[in-house]
Amino acid sequence: MLDPPHHQGNLNVMEFGERWASHHNAPLPNLFVSYALAHKAPYRTAMPYDENDTSSAYSSKTVYDRMEKFKGVAKELKGPEYDVTTEPLDHALVMISGEGRKHGKEAIVGGMFPSSSHSSLPEYKARLGISKSSTCKRSTPAMVEMEARLAEERRVEAEERRLANERTQQAVQQAVLAQTSQCFAMFAA
Repeated sequence: MLDPPHHQGNLNVMEFGERWASHHNAPLPNLFVSYALAHKAPYRTAMPYDENDTSSAYSSKTVYDRMEKFKGVAKELKGPEYDVTTEPLDHALVMISGEGRKHGKEAIVGGMFPSSSHSSLPEYKARLGISKSSTCKRSTPAMVEMEARLAEERRVEAEERRLANERTQQAVQQAVLAQTSQCFAMFAA
């Protein structure tokens, strides 16, 4: 396994959120925020949820990727004003963003929704009018790592191209200066 799974110990996500709120004298976070906090640090040291946190703030890049997919699907289906930190966690959004129940659990807060009271992924998609082919692929640690490596390679290649262009421009400028000085030397003589 590439990433540690979470910091919640034997607590479920709701219990982790309750302990975090009690320890920090803060209001009880919703399930999404509790899930995010459980993947940041133990409840005693976890900093409050910040939507601008990057993947480095979490113990797992995969969790960060899943949360970003969930936020994207939520904004797409519920509108740009939808706030994942204040609204109750919508099972349909969790199912759609996480591509259903992999191994019987949802991608976010797996196991916190009673399976008997909710529909399946195809039923949610039919109800919301989403085509069967449009799905978010659930990321695995290996996929997230590979995407990070590809992004780093692209960044390095872009930097190398930028440096090569800079060197070329400097060489051209030096050649122009040398030619200009030769011309002035001819006129001065």
